[in-house]
Amino acid sequence: MGNKRKYFSKNSQASNKKSKYMFDEKVKLGPNMKGYLITYNSPSEQDKSTENKNSNDIEKQLQEELDSLNTMDKELSILDTGAKYTIFINQPNVDPNHVVGSIFGHIDKSEKPLGRFVQRFLPILNTCKSYLDDLDKCLKSTLDDLEVIKSSVEGPDAKSFKYCCVFKTSNNNVLSRDEVFKLVGGYMQSKNKQNKVDFDNPDYVVIINVICNLCFVSFVGNYFQYRKYNLIEMGTKFNKKNDKQELKKTEPDDIKNAQVNDEESDKKNANDENESGSDHAENEIDNKNTVKSGEENGTNI
Repeated sequence: MGNKRKYFSKNSQASNKKSKYMFDEKVKLGPNMKGYLITYNSPSEQDKSTENKNSNDIEKQLQEELDSLNTMDKELSILDTGAKYTIFINQPNVDPNHVVGSIFGHIDKSEKPLGRFVQRFLPILNTCKSYLDDLDKCLKSTLDDLEVIKSSVEGPDAKSFKYCCVFKTSNNNVLSRDEVFKLVGGYMQSKNKQNKVDFDNPDYVVIINVICNLCFVSFVGNYFQYRKYNLIEMGTKFNKKNDKQELKKTEPDDIKNAQVNDEESDKKNANDENESGSDHAENEIDNKNTVKSGEENGTNI
């Protein structure tokens, strides 16, 4: 326990350094919160050197940006999770699934990448302490209100579905993957025994992210279609598609140019052959005339 406390002490010191200019210190991250869990890429060495040179200007600009956001929506709070490159945005009076689904749906429809540094952008329906009993209560209170779960309850009009569970943990060794999988499976079976686990093509995915002493609970659809809610992967998906389309556009031109070059080459070869043939015919005619002339003059050649 001593080492664990020391570890979190170091981690909190690093977090406090960031929170001076980035995080809302008036709101504390805890249970019963709703919003978005966001991971972002670490800066490159070049970005780090630039950041060190202009740290004061960056902090000032960032603080101004956050102040403007807080003015527009005072219910939105940016909170430190205690994990590197991971933040939580608390927004209690908005449906996170609707917001995030709209963003990824727009990307999927427009086929244009969105975002530069943000990696995962997960909707969080609820948070709780990272203990099995707390997670059990959180799952029931959160998922029971969803229309999908209500319509799956056994009865004449029950609609079963395929599901799977994704478990990720960081800076925590209290909860285990097997315990969480068993808990989620038991909950789904209690609603409808026809609900089946499918890791390849699930209709819905329960995502449990455990960070430090908190669980972040998500229940999403289109998990694989939206590349596990990874903005960078979504961008890569359409970049590859656009590259293939560009390749297809250029291929007919290349083939057409090659055919034209082949036709020109064939014509040139044919002309050369015709010229060579005509020269040969003229030589034969000259030889015949010479022979004939020699015979008439009585000369042997």
